[in-house]
Amino acid sequence: KDDPATIPTADFEREGRTYTLLDILKNDQTETHTIDHIEVITQESKTKDMAEIIKVLEPELEISTEDGYSGVLALDYTTIAVEAAGYKTSSRTVSATRTYPNLSDADVSLIPKSVEHINDEYYGDLISKPCFPSTTILLVYENSAAHTYAVEAGVLHHVVKEGEGNAEIVTQNGITYFIAGGEAIAIDCADTVTEATVPATVNGYPVTTLQETFKGNTALVKVTLSEGLKTISQKAFAESGITTISIPDSVTQVGAEAFYDCNNLKSVKFSANMRQIPEGCFQGCAIREVTIPGHIKTVARNAFLLCDTLQQITIEEGVETIGDSAFSASAGYTRIRIPGTVKQIGGRAFSSASLETVVLEEGVEWFGSAFSWTAIKPILLPSPVKGLGLHAFDG
Repeated sequence: KDDPATIPTADFEREGRTYTLLDILKNDQTETHTIDHIEVITQESKTKDMAEIIKVLEPELEISTEDGYSGVLALDYTTIAVEAAGYKTSSRTVSATRTYPNLSDADVSLIPKSVEHINDEYYGDLISKPCFPSTTILLVYENSAAHTYAVEAGVLHHVVKEGEGNAEIVTQNGITYFIAGGEAIAIDCADTVTEATVPATVNGYPVTTLQETFKGNTALVKVTLSEGLKTISQKAFAESGITTISIPDSVTQVGAEAFYDCNNLKSVKFSANMRQIPEGCFQGCAIREVTIPGHIKTVARNAFLLCDTLQQITIEEGVETIGDSAFSASAGYTRIRIPGTVKQIGGRAFSSASLETVVLEEGVEWFGSAFSWTAIKPILLPSPVKGLGLHAFDG
């Protein structure tokens, strides 16, 4: 704060010695003070799809506070939440028309009023014939051959040809099965079931398929799937409370979002006969470690999106494609090795993770913005890489 002009500069003597001022040096003492700062941003969106929302959010934000601090904030993807901005009520007048083709010789009044449409096309006369106390079973005559259909949630489906027996709806240990065509399909589970076992057979028929059997069952903690099961349909376990899953080797097909938002699911064992992890299959789960075995050729988009607790990813030789946002916003893992069998890595596949080290083995041919907004250090690209997308290493 002192003004150098006020400092005396003339020579002076003291105790027999003469003093001469040669130079004046002023050294400013500068101090920087930092604080932690959180800025909450609210942004309207037309979708609740987290992958789409992430695309429109700015990864960094320059700020200046009222108390004089300034700097750049980085977006914490793990804190993103979606909620309804509001609700509105509307009313309209509607009319419904139900059409039943080729019924000129049949009594339409015999068709249950709960039937809204028919999934399977057929020709011939349709006649209602109750086989249970409630009209859940219909007998269909097609070209003089008898077929059996079941009505569930207002939809007519699941044909059984003559000689294969009538359809049955059976409930065992809280799980409801539809038996038709020589196989059993699990269609529902009681909300109170906490531990469930899907057996190999029900009433002597093989259990081949899970529909949306356990969807939304938050009480369910443990489930055991028996060998013989072939298909786990779309959203079969979505938003359920399971903590672990072992997919038997007999399963060849798993539907999209089969385990979507199972936020207690910590571990998974894949079937040896799966060839793909479908879209959104484990999105929002609590998986800590995952190994993608080599017999799985494709990890589809959003497969492990927003798995906040994911600490380790192992991708084995044999995997060929990693889809868009497959592991995006799954903060926690710091290292990833991509084997040479992987030919293509989709946009934002590993984006927004706390990723520091990437090992790309020779054979990887193309990747888009796969590693944008990570903490990776310089990496050595294998030869030959045929294509790099825009923003491949942004951030």
